[in-house]
Amino acid sequence: MKKTHLSNNFYKVFILTIILGSILCLAGCSDNKTDTTPNPTPDLEEITIHYQADDGAFRKDTYSTEPKEEKEQAIEKGKNIISFYCGGYETRFLNYLVADFNRENPLFHIEMTQFPYDTEFKNVQERLRIDVSTGKGPDVMSLDIFPVSEKIIADGYLLDMAPLMAKSNITDDKYFPAYKALTKDNQVYGLCPSMEVVRMSIDKNVLPNKEIPDLESLVDILLKYSSSTIFLNDYQEGIYIMDYFLCGSQDLWGMIDWENKTCDFSTELFSKILDVSKKFADNRNKGYAPIMRMEHCYIGLYPGEKVLEKEGRVMLDFYFDDGNYPKYNPSVETLVINSGTSNLEGAWAFVSYVMSKTGQSYCAVPTHKELFIEQNKELLKDLDAGIANTMVEYTEEVMQDSIQVYEAGKYCPTNTEEILNIIYEESGAYFSGDKGKDEVIHIIQNRVQLLLDEY
Repeated sequence: MKKTHLSNNFYKVFILTIILGSILCLAGCSDNKTDTTPNPTPDLEEITIHYQADDGAFRKDTYSTEPKEEKEQAIEKGKNIISFYCGGYETRFLNYLVADFNRENPLFHIEMTQFPYDTEFKNVQERLRIDVSTGKGPDVMSLDIFPVSEKIIADGYLLDMAPLMAKSNITDDKYFPAYKALTKDNQVYGLCPSMEVVRMSIDKNVLPNKEIPDLESLVDILLKYSSSTIFLNDYQEGIYIMDYFLCGSQDLWGMIDWENKTCDFSTELFSKILDVSKKFADNRNKGYAPIMRMEHCYIGLYPGEKVLEKEGRVMLDFYFDDGNYPKYNPSVETLVINSGTSNLEGAWAFVSYVMSKTGQSYCAVPTHKELFIEQNKELLKDLDAGIANTMVEYTEEVMQDSIQVYEAGKYCPTNTEEILNIIYEESGAYFSGDKGKDEVIHIIQNRVQLLLDEY
């Protein structure tokens, strides 16, 4: 019986991405942490390193049916209990990975608490933020349950893992850039075990010469292009269309002066971005064809750039300050360590296990390059043997193309998140027709300046 590669890997990532909403947690907080500020970072020289980046080898079957070690059993064995909070999704690979870690590691037991994605989700997240800000909370968290902002990093609530990464030989040459999901300067606060990268393509009729224009030129082209089109799909409201044009810039294309803490939204570019977003938003639900298409680069779904070009697509990707690149979507599986942990050695043992070859075997799209190649070569063998199938033809050439895409990906900057939230919140009134464009720009200007004044 054939096994479908997508059912084991693609859908797992796809579903997790869709739920990339929020989540939370409460239980398991350490009672002995009463300081109002995070605990000082333990002496890293005293930390024993248990796992290296290249430990283990690719494992094809990672779904063990062996009994799980329960917390009571671990305590009887004298293990240290490490608390880990994440979102509730039964088939996520972390369930299997945690179970195997607990069976394999003689010193530590990961007590994983999963919180369901329900109406209490945001309340749990808020309570967790309060716990962590007072030096409490779990030892390890995933990004779905503990969304991270620039302020959370600046306030010191998360551990800088860079020194421990060096000790475990978790280095840039061994991983795709997506592995460092939360960074500031040379500090690393979040490690991503399983990545997702997306590309954006545009109908060749919009760019017949196939040359990629700068952002403002693209906006001008789209403003003049046929009115009988939509942007990406009928579900995409104006604010989400806007996000494509704004999400990749650290200073929103010069509208933010971070050094002087000032802003200027009276620019012609911002006015045109509002107009082009409204144009396509107004065209929804009229049966028009989209000019843009999101290309999800999952293995077995992404056909390679040559095939996309034959389909009449021009690979536009996303606009960043230094050029156009594929975009990494933030992974709900990104792991962070609470700076207030009293179990740093065990917390790092788990995180480094997840990032090792052994742990990476569980991932749909591992960030460890060598493991990624081993995994996909195994898939190519299975395809040749007729015991696997994919939705598109998957070849060595497509694999190499995919590697280049994953190498080129970038995360959108996080320093503009609060400002973008203001922009999108206020722009809705223009898209709905409740307010004029000039009034909306004036409101955005005032609100963003007030925010900058507080920085």
